[in-house]
Amino acid sequence: MSCEVTLPSHQSAFVVSFVYASNCEIERRSLWEDMTTFSSDQRVVNKAWTILGDFNQALNPEYHSIIDSQRINRGTHDFKSCLLDSPLVDLTYKGSTYTWWNMSESNPGAKKIDRVLVIVN
Repeated sequence: MSCEVTLPSHQSAFVVSFVYASNCEIERRSLWEDMTTFSSDQRVVNKAWTILGDFNQALNPEYHSIIDSQRINRGTHDFKSCLLDSPLVDLTYKGSTYTWWNMSESNPGAKKIDRVLVIVN
């Protein structure tokens, strides 16, 4: 979901999009394509754009707590390619490294899948 926001005290508008990505890697590919396409759409060009939410995909291997996952898999590659193919960047944050965990006591795992991406014009 996306919307254009204009604050009463400012002349320029910005765009905000909210994401809750699929758990399915293949289905997320359409999100990556949509984000890349929308980044060059006239409704976004020359405006600040923020995309925030649950992307259901770690952007880098270090955002995954399980050592076996410390490699770039297809999902990570696709997400990184989306950001390279668009002017979107990952907003710097402070706080917990991980935003999701599997709640397993016997085989715990955590990832950073929630984030804020931005284009600042």
